[in-house]
Amino acid sequence: MGDYITLNILDVDYNINTEWSGITLSQANNLRDIIDKHIPENLKKKYELLHDCLIAEHADETLLNEHVQSIPHVDIAKNFPNFYGRVMSYLGNIPLDVMEKCNHKDREETYENHLEHFVFGLLFTPYTFSPTTRLTCTIDGQEYHTPESRWVLGREHPMGNATVVEYTEGAELETAFAESQGGSFKAIPTIVAILLRPKDEEYDEKVVMQRIKDGVYDVVDMELVYNVFFYLKKLLTTYQVYLALSSVREVKEQLKELEQQKKADYQSTTGT
Repeated sequence: MGDYITLNILDVDYNINTEWSGITLSQANNLRDIIDKHIPENLKKKYELLHDCLIAEHADETLLNEHVQSIPHVDIAKNFPNFYGRVMSYLGNIPLDVMEKCNHKDREETYENHLEHFVFGLLFTPYTFSPTTRLTCTIDGQEYHTPESRWVLGREHPMGNATVVEYTEGAELETAFAESQGGSFKAIPTIVAILLRPKDEEYDEKVVMQRIKDGVYDVVDMELVYNVFFYLKKLLTTYQVYLALSSVREVKEQLKELEQQKKADYQSTTGT
């Protein structure tokens, strides 16, 4: 369980997780549903513009600042706090009728200081997430591992020993997930299932699909999930660089062979 804050409402203490390690894949999926159904349009627009600034090579915050300044009072005073309350209610297991007793100022402070990164991360990318080297977990008493690390030129590459099958499948799914903004969470259990299996177990698509169907990975915490994504992304980058270098080498070899063929043709026609 990750760190948490304690919120007192009507003399009852409620603990709310504030780190990815305290949220399971199933909870993240449910929270994403809450976001999709209830996030106010102007708050979502604010996050979209913020996301654009974060990924831009030369960020221009003009549109973001203009949008923030134009947000109606009804959103700031009512709609935003109502959404904050729903997020707090779910993450803290607080009944909605009890959440109504929490004033808007406390909701705003709690959400913006401790929980906003969850919403933004599930909509887009968890920019504040710092990966760790933890790539194992225990599910129903059994240890699950990602592929072992591989050392190359004195550097450790986590999951570097992924087989061609699981690497190709995982790469395709990761790419599809990355192309969507925060993506369909339907893809996440599949990616995790491909790369997180009992130690020494060979990849078997039927077994993976059955585990997903049975909800085996629902209990995996989101810190581990994002660790898998982080190192998978690094593997993809390495793989793409390798492909690029391989293509360059192939072109050079083809040019070399062409030059040799031209030389041989010239010699045969001149008799030299």
